[in-house]
Amino acid sequence: MKIIPKVIGINVLVLFVYMIILGMGAKLTLLSILLLPMHVTVCIFLAIVYYVSPNPDEADTSTYAKAYLLSAVVVVFVGFSTCSLMIQL
Repeated sequence: MKIIPKVIGINVLVLFVYMIILGMGAKLTLLSILLLPMHVTVCIFLAIVYYVSPNPDEADTSTYAKAYLLSAVVVVFVGFSTCSLMIQL
């Protein structure tokens, strides 16, 4: 169960890094609008891959799937609130 906080933490850190880098510019660019859905899509894709692919050596594939799915939800909530703050500025 220690996997879930690590995966969520890494994804939120990546989100903050690219939001800070893109937020340094004066305008909200098309790239920043597209990065958030791409990040969520990658998280959901990885959750599906870990859920579907049976790996007999590793018993935690469903835990990874849950971690990436929960990470996608957290990235959506944090990312859209950050984007709305950037638009208001």
